Amino acid sequence: MRSSSIFVALLLCACNVGVDKEESGPKDRTPPSAAASDASRTGAAASIPAFTSGLGSANDGADGVAELQRLTDTHRMIAMDRLDVDSVSAAEFTPNVASTPSAYGGEYHFGDSEWESELTLTVEGNTITGELGYAEWENETWAGKEVRFGGGTITGASFTAPGWKGVFVLYNGEPGVIILRAPTDRIGIQYGNKH
Repeated sequence: MRSSSIFVALLLCACNVGVDKEESGPKDRTPPSAAASDASRTGAAASIPAFTSGLGSANDGADGVAELQRLTDTHRMIAMDRLDVDSVSAAEFTPNVASTPSAYGGEYHFGDSEWESELTLTVEGNTITGELGYAEWENETWAGKEVRFGGGTITGASFTAPGWKGVFVLYNGEPGVIILRAPTDRIGIQYGNKH
């Protein structure tokens, strides 16, 4: 019974991916060799191709705040992946410029049920490192997975790291982060709330 419930949930999630192409944009991928070259990733995730938003290359240098503004200007939606709401207009998020970058450190929760993940960010000065933890169904059990990054920097409300781009935001007055690019299919253009 549990396997069939999970299968149905995964099928529903798969059916929702890319349904609103006009709102969410195309999903470009870099070659697997580029994704595998990032030594900061571990385990099976090292072979997953990089996800990009379709708004430019992962190395285009545009900051997260500018990219969030482009999403707002084009009336794009940001994935929430919660039981109560799937997506929200980009216009409902505002950049969260903290008085010190250390305020961005902590845990951010993404998704719901089988698509839950936690991104733990550690900030020292303007340098940021992160670890995305999640579980996948393998061999009739949940297997823990993680994707790590280092060498990231924070500028204003934006952060970049090899294969990653994000913007720290406020949504309904609560702090969170929008991941704009990540080297895993686990997170697309998606909002995570801070715990």
